[in-house]
Parts: sequence; C-alpha cells; structure tokens
Amino acid sequence: MPEDSFFGHGHYHEPSADKFAAPMTIDLDRILATLNAAEVGSIDRIAEKMRLAATDLRAIEQPELAAKADESIAALGRADVAEFKRLRAFIQSKVGHLR
Repeated sequence: MPEDSFFGHGHYHEPSADKFAAPMTIDLDRILATLNAAEVGSIDRIAEKMRLAATDLRAIEQPELAAKADESIAALGRADVAEFKRLRAFIQSKVGHLR
C-alpha cells in the first residue's frame, strides 16, 4: 500500500506469514510436549495424554493424525505396547514436520 493510504497515513503494514503461523506453532509445540509426556505414567494417565493430543490435533485440522492418536489409545487398551509406541512415534514425526 502507498505511504499516504487512508489506513493510517503510512502506518499500514501487510501482515506477515509469521504472525499467522504463531498460533499453529504454539499448538504444535503443546502437542509435541503432550506426546513426549505420554511415555511414562499409568496407562490411564498415558491414555488421557493421548486423548488431549487427539483433541488438539482435531483443533488444528489434522483429523488423520487425531485418528492415529485414537488408535494408540485402543492399542493401550489391548496392552499392545509395541503398537502404541509405533503410533506415538509416527504422530510425533508427522507433527514435527508440520512445524
């Protein structure tokens, strides 16, 4: 915009992409922290952390990853620790690539 625009007499600035990315980055950091914390604790506590991660993933429009988090909770219910760990690592990797 020209410096003499009516949007503030030269004070108008185009929003940067970084300003729009910040909330997503914060959400991604929180999701990664939750996934990292879902490594220790009781099964119920770990499942709750995965539910929180699934909710956050849906909130940032990542339904496929949220479904994987749901699958990891089901794996915990079956006592399939190897599948749970595989799914959690998969989600961590994909969320890390969204950053």
